[in-house]
Amino acid sequence: MQFPFLVDTSGKRSASLTLSATAFLLVSLWFLLSFLSFGIGSWKVKEFSETAAMSYLIPCMALYFGRRVADKRTEQTKDKTDEGPQKELER
Repeated sequence: MQFPFLVDTSGKRSASLTLSATAFLLVSLWFLLSFLSFGIGSWKVKEFSETAAMSYLIPCMALYFGRRVADKRTEQTKDKTDEGPQKELER
């Protein structure tokens, strides 16, 4: 079974991007429903808490951006190691 992950800018399916986008949408929805004082019957949306929202959102975003930095470093290291010994042998 394949999960419906979002595709990042490199064309790969990304769980961290999907998690970050979902977290952002949930926090945005919570803010909007709290602002509108939305409720169904006796159930009401809990008052929006910036601390709780950021405690949820920051780790998700840090995972995504940290993953991007790690991927970029890996690609740069791979490019250097691929070129290094081969170039010296060709000379």
